[in-house]
This record gives sequence, structure tokens and C-alpha cells, in this order.
Amino acid sequence: MKFQLYPLTVRPILKKKVWGGSSLSAFMNVKKAKIGEVWMFADQKENNSIISNGYLKGLTIGAAIRKYPLQLLGAKLISKYGKKFPLLFKYLDVNDKLSVQVHPDDAAAKSKGYSAGKTEMWYILSNTLKSKLYIGFKNKQTKKSVSHAIADNTILDKLKKYNTNKSDCYFIPAGTVHTIGKGNMIFEMQQNSDITYRLYDWERNNINEDRPLSIVDSLKSIKFDSNAGKIKTKLKLLSDNMYWRKLTKCKYFNSEELMVKKKTTICDSLNMARVITIIEGKIEIEITANKKYSYSRGDIVFIPFGLSELAITLYNNSRVIYTEII
Repeated sequence: MKFQLYPLTVRPILKKKVWGGSSLSAFMNVKKAKIGEVWMFADQKENNSIISNGYLKGLTIGAAIRKYPLQLLGAKLISKYGKKFPLLFKYLDVNDKLSVQVHPDDAAAKSKGYSAGKTEMWYILSNTLKSKLYIGFKNKQTKKSVSHAIADNTILDKLKKYNTNKSDCYFIPAGTVHTIGKGNMIFEMQQNSDITYRLYDWERNNINEDRPLSIVDSLKSIKFDSNAGKIKTKLKLLSDNMYWRKLTKCKYFNSEELMVKKKTTICDSLNMARVITIIEGKIEIEITANKKYSYSRGDIVFIPFGLSELAITLYNNSRVIYTEII
């Protein structure tokens, strides 16, 4: 049977966390439980997302790429990443604060035998009046000063504090010390890696999860000149009906936000792998005159490299994040 390209979706991988809640069940179609993270397009040794639609249904995203690398990723991404899906997409329900942590860059991760480091972006889906994030240092620090702060449990005092609001966006390059405060529900995109070094975990006890601190590796991974923080761009009116803003561009992904008040159709003729995340409302993707696919809030859709000349319809009051994999 000849393989015909189409938009791909995957089954969500649900991750219980000590800090998780049950808010994601109201946002998307997942069971109501103490879920901290929902993973999409995981291509890792112990976490493999399974394709949920079409001809490739039942294969992991990694197996599909190994079978059809050029059609799905294209030669440029294969040269850069090999036959592996390079990004991981998550939804987070932070019902209690995360550990203070850092992720290594590619070089540090590979020195430990991992395939990649972890640069990430956060988009706030909802928050409470007191919800906060802590990203990067307030002022100049050294390994020595950070070591002292870890030892006396004052590391949080060293970090920049942000009060969150719905639709805020933040960039967290690898090497940035950070944590998420309770009450935030977040969409996250990142490198397809799961390496976390914890500096401090609020002295949590009696939990059924192995959460060791990794002080030595943390100190080796920290970047003291990080360009992390809040994205300051705002939505701009492109037409009578459509608003747009640039979110993040780094060496792994280029992301934009689109929002419409009324039903609008746009054309996509790119020959590159990209991902569409539906934040609000619903969309329809038409690949031929009689091939249409519908998606709603919470869905994340991979558009393969070889699939161009799309018509994407955003329905009333819809909002999406459009990500080019680079």
C-alpha cells in the first residue's frame, strides 16, 4: 500500500507527579486524576508516543520516522537530529510548586550519554492571582554563591520572580535555573529530552516518587549569562479578523501565536516539518479537496515535511501556536 502523507496525532502519555492536579481533564480529553504532565510526540527510550490516526496508527512516532524519514522530517532535520522526532510537547498542571531545577545543554547531556539537552518554552494556559514563575538569576552569581544558597535553602531568593497571566510566554534555554509555582497550567515545548537536575525540592518527604537532588551535575550545567525570561511581544492585528505575535525562535524551534475572532482560512505552502497546537477553539486542515481533518482545544498536530499546500481554517475565537521545527 502506498503511503500518503497526512497530519499526525498521537495518544497522550499521562504522567502522575507529586505536584500535579486534575485541571487538565477540563482542558482536554484526559481522565480526571492527579496528573502533572501530558506528553505528546515523545521519542525517547522509555517514553514513546503512539500515533493515533490514519495509515500509521499504532506505530510509535519514532518507528514511523525510521520507516519514512524523508517524508516526515526531510533531509535537513535528519542530518541534524538523525531519525528521531526532535521536539516534545507537554501540558502541565502545577497544583504544587516544582523543584528548583536546571537542564543541561546538548554538550553536557551528550557527555552523560544522552542524545540532547533541554531548551524549552512555556505558554500560560491559566493561572491564579498568586501564581508565579522563577526563571534565571536576579543578579550576577557564581558557582560558589549558588552552592552556598543551595546549602542554606535560599536558592529561591536568587531567582527572578514573575507573576503569571494567561497567554504569557517564557523562554528557558538549557542551563537556566528555574521553577514553577502552584496554580499554573502550562503548554510547554522543548527538546525531546527528559534530563532534570534538582537543586532544591522544598524538603518534600513521604512521597512515592524517586526525586534525588543532583547538586554536582546542576552546578556543572548552570549558565550564568542566560537570556531566559518573559517574551515581550504582543499580539498585532494582521487583518480585520486575525491577530499574530512571534513567540520564540531558537536553534530548535520557531513558534508563533495566531488568534482569530471569526472563521478564517489561511494557506500553508511550507516544505518543512511543523506542529500546530490548538490552545482555544477548533480548526480544520484540508490537504486535498476531499481530505479534511478536524481538531479542537488541547490537540497537537504534526504536519510532515512533505505535506504542503494546506488550507487551515480557524473557527470563531480560536487560538493556535504554530511551530516550525528547525
